[in-house]
Amino acid sequence: YEDPFNTLHKISHNMTLLGFIACYTSLIFVLNSLSIVITYMLSSVWHAILDNFRPVFVWISSLIIFYLVSSGTAGEEWTWPASYVQLL
Repeated sequence: YEDPFNTLHKISHNMTLLGFIACYTSLIFVLNSLSIVITYMLSSVWHAILDNFRPVFVWISSLIIFYLVSSGTAGEEWTWPASYVQLL
């Protein structure tokens, strides 16, 4: 089971983890804010289309992290044949 006190202890004693949580929270806030703006300025159809492309953006980001940012220590590697199936 999850222990919330243990979780708070780990977060408060690990600045890297705290930074990741702050970054993640900020990015989710920006994503939701932009979703509201897109719905207001365009339509809910565009909002739905962009929501369906979110996994593609996450996958591409993971590939970029693997090949360009972390030199293969984090992210997702392009593999044969699974990556081609995932692309389709």
